[in-house]
Amino acid sequence: MGRQQLTQRLVSVIDRHHVTATIGTLAYASFLAALTAGRWLGPAVLERVGRVTVLRTFAPFATAGVVVFTLGPSTGMAFAGTLLWGMGAALGFPSGVCNRNRARPGRRPGTGNR
Repeated sequence: MGRQQLTQRLVSVIDRHHVTATIGTLAYASFLAALTAGRWLGPAVLERVGRVTVLRTFAPFATAGVVVFTLGPSTGMAFAGTLLWGMGAALGFPSGVCNRNRARPGRRPGTGNR
């Protein structure tokens, strides 16, 4: 999902919940804050529990966050969804990419399918 699509999705809080642009911007900011916190805390969590456990734990957070954000009936649920989504995206996606690369021994990073 590109940055423009993500911004449009999160600012959709304004249209769905009939709130001001300030509240829509705060929803986007809460997503970014959760993403940033996850990236800051990520190395300690990865070292403590391992990449596979992080992937199995945080990827569902992102999925649950998208579902709560999309289907939540209230503005509070939309904010909760953005927080879950941000935390899940912070570690779930990078761990998945890293685990995929580790599953293909003998390949140099960045070489694609060569």
